[in-house]
Amino acid sequence: MDETEYVDCDPGWFCSGGAKTKQPDGEGGNRCPTGHYCEIGTGAPVACAPGTYNPVEGGVDVAACLACPANYYCESYGAKDYELCAEGFFCEASEMSSRPTGKYCPIGHFCTSGRKEACTLGTYQDKVGSVECVRCPAGYKCEVDANGFYSTLAVCGQNHYC
Repeated sequence: MDETEYVDCDPGWFCSGGAKTKQPDGEGGNRCPTGHYCEIGTGAPVACAPGTYNPVEGGVDVAACLACPANYYCESYGAKDYELCAEGFFCEASEMSSRPTGKYCPIGHFCTSGRKEACTLGTYQDKVGSVECVRCPAGYKCEVDANGFYSTLAVCGQNHYC
C-alpha cells in the first residue's frame, strides 16, 4: 500500500484525487484549463460565468475570468474567448448573448460588428435592427427626431433644393 501523503494543489492547479505534488501533471490533477480558474486546494476547475472568459491556463481565482469586452459576447460557462455580437444588435461589456435583450439597434442608428452608431447628416434610418443608414433621396431632407437622431424624411419645401 502506498503511504505517500496527498497534498492540496497550488493555485492554478486542480487535484482530482491522489495528487502527490502541488502541481500534478496528469497524475491526480493538472494545470487549470482555459475558461476556468482553480483556487488553492481545488478538486475540480471552476468555470468562468457567462459574460466572462479566460483565454489562458492556470487561472488562480475568479479574477482570471475577464469581462467580455464591448461589441462581443460570452454566452456559456467556461468560455475561452469572446465572439462578435450579431448584426443589427449592439453589445456592451459583459454581454451573455449575441442578441442581447433590449439591444436591438434603435431607429436613427446602425449596428454592425457589435457597435451602435448614430446616422450622420445626409443619412437616416427609420427601422430598428439596421446594419446601415440610408442616404437621403433626391427631393427629400433627413430630419432629426425628438431624441436628436436622423430617423425621418421630409419633402423639400417649395423653392428649396435637397
